[in-house]
Amino acid sequence: MRGSIGVKLFLVLFCSVVSLVSLLGYASYDRSRRVIQEQFAEATAATIAQATDKLDFFLSTYSGLTRQLAVDPDLRQGLADLAAGNLPFYEQARIKQRIADRLNAVRDADAAISAVRLVPKNLDKAGVLTASGVSSIVWDEWNRAWMDRVVRADGEPVFMSSRKQGVFGMSPEPAFAVGRLLKNLKQRESEYLVVLEIRVKALSDMFDGMQLGTGGELAIVDRERQVVFSPDPEKLETKSEVALPEQSSPEAAGAFVADVGGRKRLVLYRRSDVSGWDMIGSVPVSELVRPSNGILRWTVGGAAFAALVAVLCGLGVVRWVGRPIAGLCRLMEEGENGDLTVRAPFRGRDEIARLGRSFNRMMAQLAVLVERIGVSATQVLETASALKEVSRQTVGSADEIALAARDVAGGAARLAEEAERSAEVTGNVSDLMRRAAETNAALEQAAERVRELGVRGAAGMGEWVEKTDAADAMFRTLADKITQLRERAGSIRRLLAIMEDLTKRTNILSLNASIEAARAGAAGKSFAVVAGEIRGLALQAKESIGVAERIVADIQQEVDETVERLSAVSPMLAEQAQAVRESAHLFEAVSSEMEAFLRRLAESTAAILELERCGKILAERIDGVSAVSQSSAASSEQVAALADGQREASRKLEELSHRLESMSERLRESFARFRTG
Repeated sequence: MRGSIGVKLFLVLFCSVVSLVSLLGYASYDRSRRVIQEQFAEATAATIAQATDKLDFFLSTYSGLTRQLAVDPDLRQGLADLAAGNLPFYEQARIKQRIADRLNAVRDADAAISAVRLVPKNLDKAGVLTASGVSSIVWDEWNRAWMDRVVRADGEPVFMSSRKQGVFGMSPEPAFAVGRLLKNLKQRESEYLVVLEIRVKALSDMFDGMQLGTGGELAIVDRERQVVFSPDPEKLETKSEVALPEQSSPEAAGAFVADVGGRKRLVLYRRSDVSGWDMIGSVPVSELVRPSNGILRWTVGGAAFAALVAVLCGLGVVRWVGRPIAGLCRLMEEGENGDLTVRAPFRGRDEIARLGRSFNRMMAQLAVLVERIGVSATQVLETASALKEVSRQTVGSADEIALAARDVAGGAARLAEEAERSAEVTGNVSDLMRRAAETNAALEQAAERVRELGVRGAAGMGEWVEKTDAADAMFRTLADKITQLRERAGSIRRLLAIMEDLTKRTNILSLNASIEAARAGAAGKSFAVVAGEIRGLALQAKESIGVAERIVADIQQEVDETVERLSAVSPMLAEQAQAVRESAHLFEAVSSEMEAFLRRLAESTAAILELERCGKILAERIDGVSAVSQSSAASSEQVAALADGQREASRKLEELSHRLESMSERLRESFARFRTG
């Protein structure tokens, strides 16, 4: 039943109807709630605006009263006189009494004012002036900070949040305050702060007639969310549970839904233009939407009724659609099991009846088809048996043909192998002949080059003999010249000896001249100078002659060594000339032998070329025999391959015939289980 189409249709119909009714009902309920909240917010916003206007008017009254006190000439003069400090005691008492009477008049004129005070700017407790019956003050951190704000306001009014015991902690009932700096530009020391304490009860009386609905509350909070006014006095000096959004303008107002004390509340607010406080009204959302709960109950009832209707419609669908389809499925399962006589009993003109009639026609056609296939299967079985017998005969013939073709192919293959081996041997002989011919050609070329080199060597050796003789003659001439050079060097040494002797004599003459000049005294000074110069030149000439002697001695030594080496080289040149002549005779002999060797190589090359030509003719004959043998072997192998292919095809045909026979048997057995009538 879980997979039944009737159950699926029932579930689809049921879920669709119930979901649609529930969705429409909840949408109506949600829309009605929003409309109620919007309408209430519009109505309550007007109430909040009215309450804020009343608060501004109320606070403006006391702000104006502080302004009157700030510009009161008698009060300002009295405060200036007291600040001067040079008055007698009784005069000071009289001024204080006059100020107290003025403050009493302000307090008595309005019952909402609980106290009026004048506080010195320096917050000196002893200098505080009050109306009669007003208690003294107690300073704490909170009211001191507020006093500083009043001073910084520079003459503008500043409102202070409510406190259960007043601003200065001495009031018997809750009160809030407004303060203003009484400025005195001429005497800064005479500036006071006027403070009016106003009973919170006055706000309660003012807002007593305003109703925001069941459970609604009206409250006033300052900028720090401190409660200024609330119907519950215990909430004074506490932070408000409602957190307002950031306000971009002084006249900001709005509405939103917030979670306050664990309950959803609709919050509306508006800011006071005078004090900067926020007027807040809040109403429980549950109380607002209570009239729409009836729509929710109707929605639940409608969903239940729609579910009942959906169940009834689903049961009808199961009966009219699901059951016929299930019956048709059972009939098809019986047909699947082989019973082709089943028929659908549907009547009518709807789609299910048409489906039943189509099913009946399909089963009848299947019965006819099965009967025809059974007859065809019998005929195929008979044909397969005959084909199997023919395949067996074909396989035997193919085996005999393949055996004979293999024998012929084997003989042709052996003949082809022998021809190939003969051709290979003939080819090897031809290769050897060709290589021998190539070798003879190479030897002939090498012998020709050797002969040419011998001729060139003989000619070169002749030239070398001539050059050797010329070198020998040049060496003899060089030896003669060096001998003459040695003799010239001896002559130079003798000349240097004569010059050295002249130098010694010149030195002696200069020494004698110096001695004579010294004897002559002052007259011989010039002669002494000349004698000194001559002696110096003689010494330099002596040194130069010594250097020249050493050079000449070195030259003579080198010449002697050269003569000795040339004397040793001359026999070697003679021996070399003899060796060159012998080498020239050897080159001439080599050239003659190489000419005879070239003639023998030419005869050998001619014989090898003739042998190579005969080998080529033999190789061509053997290649012809090998080609015929290979062609015959290939043809025999092809015949054998065709015979093998025919035999394999015959075997496959036999297998296919066997398989066709088996399939025909199984097909006949399969159709035997169908009932067609």
